[in-house]
Amino acid sequence: MNTIKRTTGVISAILFAFLGFSGVYLYNAGFKPASYTPSKVKVRIKSGMTTGQIAELLENRKVIRSKNAFVVLAKIYGKTGQLKAGVYELDGSKTLIKILKSLLYGNIMLRHVTVPEGLTIRQTAEIMAKAGFCDAQPFVDAAKDKKLIERFKINGRDAEGYLMPETYLFPQEASAKEIVTMMIATFFKKVEPIRMKYRPGAILEFKDVITMASIIEKETGSRQEYKIIASVFHNRLKKDMRLQADPTVIYGLPAFDGNLRKKDLRYDSPYNTYRYKGLPPGPIASPGLAAIEAAYNPNDSTYLYFVAMNKNGRHYFSRTLKEHNRAVTKYQLRGKRK
Repeated sequence: MNTIKRTTGVISAILFAFLGFSGVYLYNAGFKPASYTPSKVKVRIKSGMTTGQIAELLENRKVIRSKNAFVVLAKIYGKTGQLKAGVYELDGSKTLIKILKSLLYGNIMLRHVTVPEGLTIRQTAEIMAKAGFCDAQPFVDAAKDKKLIERFKINGRDAEGYLMPETYLFPQEASAKEIVTMMIATFFKKVEPIRMKYRPGAILEFKDVITMASIIEKETGSRQEYKIIASVFHNRLKKDMRLQADPTVIYGLPAFDGNLRKKDLRYDSPYNTYRYKGLPPGPIASPGLAAIEAAYNPNDSTYLYFVAMNKNGRHYFSRTLKEHNRAVTKYQLRGKRK
C-alpha cells in the first residue's frame, strides 16, 4: 500500500515537474520574442500550407524562436489550419502570440495604387502590372468577364467606364478578378448618390450618362470646363448634330500613334462620332465623379463648338460655325504654321 502511494507520489511529482517545465518553455517561446530589436521580415504564406510548414518557415526566417511552440499555441487556440495566406510583414521583436494572431486575423500587407481619371481598361491594367499586382492581360480578361458584367448589371460588353478612378489599398496577393471586382463595386458605391440625385429628371439613360462623362473626361484637363463641355454635347444631341469628339475616334482606331489625322476621322467605327450621330456604343474611359455630375447637370448654354486654345487644355467655346472656324484658325492653324 505504501509502495503504491510512493509510486503515485513520484509519478505526480514528475508530472508536475514536466508541466512546470512545459509551462516555462511555452512562456519563453510564446511571450519572449525572437529578437529584442525590431526586425521586420516579409513572409509569404502560400495557400494550402499546413501549420507545421508555416511554423518552420517562420523559424527559418527568424521571426519566431520555436516552430514547435508555434504549433502548440495554434492547437491551444484551436485554430490549426485556419491561418490565412498572404504576404505579411512580421516583426521578430513581437511575441509568438502576437505573430500567431496576425496570421489568424489575416493582417496581410496592403499596397496602394492610384488610378487617375480618364484611363481605359488597358491603361488601367498596365498601371496594375507596373505596381506589381497582376499581369496586364489577366486584368483585361477579368474586366471582360461576362459573369462579372452581369453581376453588376453593366449594360455593355465589358467594364469600360466602370473602373472607379481612386487610390486603392489591395493585398499583395489580390487576383486580377478581385481587383476588378473591387474597382467596379467602388464605382457603383460612389456614383449612386449622384445617380439618385438626378435620376428623376435625367434626360439620358445611366449608360449614356457614363458614356458622355467619359468623353468629357478625355476632352479637357480642367474640371472648371466639365459642365460647359457637357452643355455642348447636350446641345448637339438636341439638334441631332454629330458630336465630332476626337477622343471617341481615337478610341475606335485599331492603332493610334498620338497624331490624329484627317483620314482617321473617316475611319469606319461605331465610336467615330464624326461619321455617326448620337453617343458611341459605350464609355471610352473611366470618368471621375465630377465628369459624371457634369453629364447629368450641364451648364445652361447655347454653345455648339469648342477648340483647344493652349497646351493647358483650356478651350474656346462658340455658338456658330463661323465663330468656331475663326477660333480654329486663331488657336490651331496659325500655331502649326509657325
